[in-house]
Amino acid sequence: MLSNNCPGTIGPAGSCTIVVRFAPTTTNTFSSSPSLSYFDGFNNQNSSVNFDGEGFANSLTLSLQSPAATPSTVSTPTLRVSNSINNIGIRLYSNSSCSTQVSNNTATGSSIDFSPVMTEGVYEFHARAVDGQGNLSSCSASSVAYEYDNTNPNAPGAPVLNAAFTSSSNSSPTFNWTSSSSTDVVDYEVGISANASGGNDISGWTSKGNVSFGNQSGLSLSECSYYYASVRAIDHVGLPSSHSTSVTSFRYDSAIPTAPSNLSESDDASDTNSATIDWTAGSDACGIGYYEAAISEDTNGNNLLDGSEIGNVVAFTNIGNVTSHRFNGLPTLNTGVNHYTSIRSVDTTGRISSTVVSDPWIIYNPAIELPDMVLWLDSNDPATILDAQGDDANSGAAFSGVLATWLDKSGSANNHDFVVSSGATGPAYDGVNFSAVFDGATTGLTVPDHAELNNSTVTQRNLTTAFRTSTDITSRQVIYDEGGSIRGMNIYIFNGNLYCGFYNVPEDGDGSQPFTSVSTPISANSVYFVTWVFDYTNYVNAAGPDGSLTCYVNDSVIGTTTSTSRLFAHSGNIGLGHIDNQSCFEDSSCPSSGMNFDGEIYEVMIFNNVPSASDVTNVHTFLSNKWN
Repeated sequence: MLSNNCPGTIGPAGSCTIVVRFAPTTTNTFSSSPSLSYFDGFNNQNSSVNFDGEGFANSLTLSLQSPAATPSTVSTPTLRVSNSINNIGIRLYSNSSCSTQVSNNTATGSSIDFSPVMTEGVYEFHARAVDGQGNLSSCSASSVAYEYDNTNPNAPGAPVLNAAFTSSSNSSPTFNWTSSSSTDVVDYEVGISANASGGNDISGWTSKGNVSFGNQSGLSLSECSYYYASVRAIDHVGLPSSHSTSVTSFRYDSAIPTAPSNLSESDDASDTNSATIDWTAGSDACGIGYYEAAISEDTNGNNLLDGSEIGNVVAFTNIGNVTSHRFNGLPTLNTGVNHYTSIRSVDTTGRISSTVVSDPWIIYNPAIELPDMVLWLDSNDPATILDAQGDDANSGAAFSGVLATWLDKSGSANNHDFVVSSGATGPAYDGVNFSAVFDGATTGLTVPDHAELNNSTVTQRNLTTAFRTSTDITSRQVIYDEGGSIRGMNIYIFNGNLYCGFYNVPEDGDGSQPFTSVSTPISANSVYFVTWVFDYTNYVNAAGPDGSLTCYVNDSVIGTTTSTSRLFAHSGNIGLGHIDNQSCFEDSSCPSSGMNFDGEIYEVMIFNNVPSASDVTNVHTFLSNKWN
């Protein structure tokens, strides 16, 4: 009995209600007769009511009919509820507490199918039975888990090729990628494409598993053609992401390139420049991309280049697709030891040939090869270029870019460093072309007087300089001058000509020499190497033979003249790139300042010795190798 509203005694014609529940104990036809005992005022009475029905146990079972598995892209899964009773109502819920109903219907037979329309998400389906009076069974213990997913995963990162080539026509190089940020990815597929946009036009998408690296095999690649690797993510319902494609390509290259051959050496090396090496080009099916060169020094003195020595001066460096190369602007190379240049080919896919090595070469050092050097300024040596703060041109951003002191690197007993002249400015330093740039207006350098330079009588002198003209070769421009109004030597430009001048006007006991010079036409924006040689080593007395003057330009004699006098001590300041004190010229003028050079000065050397013609050739070759 569930409830009743009967009082203890019911009067005549009275009534009350008793509610009982008929609960069959089996799922088959079941009968029950509840019995009610009462006293009618005269006798004890007993009454019963017969109930017939079919019992229903709480044993609904659920199964997924379609799709075959979960998760799935199907938004309307078919679920079957079994162990029901014909004509009984069944309600389907999408959560474990049976609080969210998604469908209901009446069973026909012992089962019923539902196909609810779902939104993307994760569900746990349960069911309840309901009778005609609305009575509900408890939430079924049986359930079906289901996930509806129709969102493509995020793409992985672009593949990065581990090599720019493959030596096999049926396989790509290995490549790596960054995993997709989606958490439901179960697989990655790779493809190969001939297009930079990627895809799988060369090979179908191939599963690699849940990894972040792979390659593609079973290909038929054309040699030297460009290919790209692509990858896409596959999620747990089989949805693919968009594909990501390698930025760089790879090629099928069947063989490494051949090495260069027939290496030959030309041009002497300097302390900051290698010898020039020429070679016959290597070859490759896909073409040579560039060559790499290295410089090595024989450090153990066995006159061989050992494997451990390769690249110990300059490591292998890309020098471009050329068949001749010379390293310039190097750190100071050691003299007196063998050096070697090593060359190797690199093809357009990055494959490297074997290495070939030049014959040994040594450093030509004018301070060693030519005697009595007393001054050497070399703008190709940035360590000798100092700004006003004392920072050299190797100091990076700390260097101001303006030359204030140019250090003498001759190694002679006395240093003759040049500094900015009084009232002048320092030349700019070009760290790309390694030159001192004189502006033709205010720039100029000088050096303190010294017996090695100008404060003693000279019977032999070699002035050698390397410079580049500007567009102006008409204005009078002093490159080098020493002396004053009565004696001196100079090198200057005027009216399209280069002059080498000399004079010793006073009668100093061996005769007077008015200004004399030799000259040659020159061109604008051109590099020149000049050696102005004074030779009076045959001096005996005033009645003896004359001295000689010879000027060489680019290893050719442009003229000779004579002097009846030695060059006596002259206290007039030495000027570089201008007149610092006074200097005389072919028109008999002797201005005291100005005549600023407009161009670049590379090197200045002074020797208190007379070179032979072969010495001049060697030093001009040395300069040409550096500056041409």
